[in-house]
Amino acid sequence: MLELQARSICQHADPAFVGTIYVISNEPRFLRFKKQFYAHVFDAYGDLKDRVQLIDGKKMLHSFRKKGGWIRQQILKLLAARIITADYVLILDSKNHFIRRLNEAALFNPDGKMRTVTYPLNTAFTEKFERACDLFGIAPTEADFANAMPQSTPYLASKDLIKRMLAETEGLLATDFENAFINLGPFTEFYLHYAFILSKPGLFETIYDSGKNVNVTFWNPANETAESFGHKLEKIKQSHICSIGIHKRYIKNAPEGFLKAISEIWGEAGLIRGDSEVSYFMKLPQKRRRFFGFIF
Repeated sequence: MLELQARSICQHADPAFVGTIYVISNEPRFLRFKKQFYAHVFDAYGDLKDRVQLIDGKKMLHSFRKKGGWIRQQILKLLAARIITADYVLILDSKNHFIRRLNEAALFNPDGKMRTVTYPLNTAFTEKFERACDLFGIAPTEADFANAMPQSTPYLASKDLIKRMLAETEGLLATDFENAFINLGPFTEFYLHYAFILSKPGLFETIYDSGKNVNVTFWNPANETAESFGHKLEKIKQSHICSIGIHKRYIKNAPEGFLKAISEIWGEAGLIRGDSEVSYFMKLPQKRRRFFGFIF
């Protein structure tokens, strides 16, 4: 799916809006991944490939290089703020790709505020969110639970704000961020960021504009109904939807009609060259591949 993401960036990202594309590998065998990346993915970025930086995520860590992939991935997403150069970062997982124009208007309102969306907090992560709130000295309200920031990618954030959060976390827990996240949590990366913002009165309203979601995600097939699936397909037709995300577990247990629908979506977005490529991109890897990217 990383190749599909690269194609989508080439096809739909406004070159004037894209700075550096950081591709951070969370794979244990980076050299093998590097070879595959340059053989199968790099050229798909087209005219933007000169802006791509491939990074070995393990080199960003010191203590927990062997920790489980999902935990390590969350840490790397936040630590990346210490190496990027732009003011803002759009964090992607490999499951994310663009189907319409990605430009400044898609992600920022006319006043320069970052666009985001709010919805009820994922109850699977309530403990982790409350732990983050305790860390930053706040008691979340019912409204904070009902109107939470996103828990998943694509996730737009301020580089400097993430750096402030990293520093404050390290100061409060008197240890480096890796150790704090793993041993003094539990946390999740985006709810930690959300709790930090809540701890600064008025900050959310100053930097974010809560409005329409620009992304549709196919996440958990166990919770999908014919009605919810149809609703997602209708939503994708709306012009403000510029990206979709497809989780590998959804592919494995997708509802009837999914492959046909996604083939049409990819075709209209100019991401595939024929039906054979639908099967190619839908093919599940034997091992989980962990990649994520940062644009800007």
